[in-house]
Amino acid sequence: MPKDLLSIDNCAFQDCSSLKSIDIGEQVKFIGTSAFQGDTSLSSVDRFNDADGSHTFDIVANYAFAGTALKTANLALRSSAI
Repeated sequence: MPKDLLSIDNCAFQDCSSLKSIDIGEQVKFIGTSAFQGDTSLSSVDRFNDADGSHTFDIVANYAFAGTALKTANLALRSSAI
């Protein structure tokens, strides 16, 4: 994904069966509803270049990763967003 991407909109990659892993850029603060829902091959999500965990999301919406094969995910939320 582009490094300057700020959000992943609702249903952006929904039902994309060929997506296996993603590295989300450090600028992304929002992942929309059902953004990756139904991505049956998606097993890994990581925050690009976030070794110290300082790049957090403001919102990871409902069903963003429903119906995936996620085994590992690095998706830190800001504590005030919970």
